[in-house]
Amino acid sequence: MMKRLAFLGVPIVSFLMVAACSSVPIPGVSVGLTAPNLAAGAGPMASSAGDADFKKDEVLCLFEQDDPLTGRYYVGRVLTPASPATKNQAEVIYVEDGKKGWSAKVVLSHKADKPDFDVGKLVLYPSGWPNHEKMSQDNYRFATWKPGHVTNNDELFKGLIEVDGDKYYAKYLRVPDAPLK
Repeated sequence: MMKRLAFLGVPIVSFLMVAACSSVPIPGVSVGLTAPNLAAGAGPMASSAGDADFKKDEVLCLFEQDDPLTGRYYVGRVLTPASPATKNQAEVIYVEDGKKGWSAKVVLSHKADKPDFDVGKLVLYPSGWPNHEKMSQDNYRFATWKPGHVTNNDELFKGLIEVDGDKYYAKYLRVPDAPLK
């Protein structure tokens, strides 16, 4: 009986070893690689992460008494526009938690484009999201936004822009429609 098990065991163990080694990469050998299906002129699908944007009527609202050039901004919708009667503050509802508040600065903005990435230009970036290639629609809208300056654009060909020393994906950066003061 023992000889029979040894006789069957050797081929089984050998087969398992060969099968296990088939997944080990061998330098210079590419087996089983598949290319994307580009039939009928269809290109690769764009990631929905690149489509992250604010919804209609959403603006950036300066947090409480922060400084417009260094402070924190949150995405919100204006309920009551700023006026002399409201001491030039806008009543807003914040997207992230649905709470109402007052903001001394409401900023209209748009997604940044190549001309906005010159060194020294002011952009708005989602704080805490450097080097993140993927960002959901909710993460984009619920982020804390900060103003910063482009400090390097050498990797724009990779989609990366350095803002205040940290790299951000260009597709997530914004530009204020009017100067921050």
